[in-house]
Amino acid sequence: MSRRFGLVLAIAIALVTAMSASAQSPADVVLADLDEFWAEQFAAAGHAYWPPGVVLLGEPVATSCGTLSSSFGPGAYCGADSTLYYTPVWFFSFESDGFDHALLTVLAHEWGHHLQLLIGIPWSAAKGYELQADCLAGVYARHAEQQGLAPVGALAESIRLSAISGDVGPLPHDAAEHGTGAERAISFFNGYEAGVIGCGITL
Repeated sequence: MSRRFGLVLAIAIALVTAMSASAQSPADVVLADLDEFWAEQFAAAGHAYWPPGVVLLGEPVATSCGTLSSSFGPGAYCGADSTLYYTPVWFFSFESDGFDHALLTVLAHEWGHHLQLLIGIPWSAAKGYELQADCLAGVYARHAEQQGLAPVGALAESIRLSAISGDVGPLPHDAAEHGTGAERAISFFNGYEAGVIGCGITL
């Protein structure tokens, strides 16, 4: 291989790599960072860790927790198959300043349920189970902010989204109560401020 050809090949590879990186969706970026962040936290504590499966919802999908589709909502976690399901279309109306606060908040919350499974916290229909996932989302949000994944104001926006996402009535697809908007916002902020210990967890 000539030096000239080698140089051209190297440049081409660099361009393809850059294009691939730039083609990553906001969800891909958040999911990859969630995995890296929590893998490091669990490794530091000597806990076994593995990431959940991730599935984009569109057409109805048969899961171990029942059939899910894009009409289900923004996201869900099925502990029976250790998989996080989410609906990208749901987040379009929440985009702000090139960063989707709702996307980060929801994905971090559902990832929180996976962490509960890994730690050995049993599923519960009590709202405390959901509020703990909100708290774990807050733990990650602080990291995302420090890493520059979330711009200035992301914390306030995530707390606002938590505050308007409280239970408003019967949830036929979800027996668990998520708590009031105020409770969810407080739980998210507790995780942001105090870390996992603020969520009642010791890794």
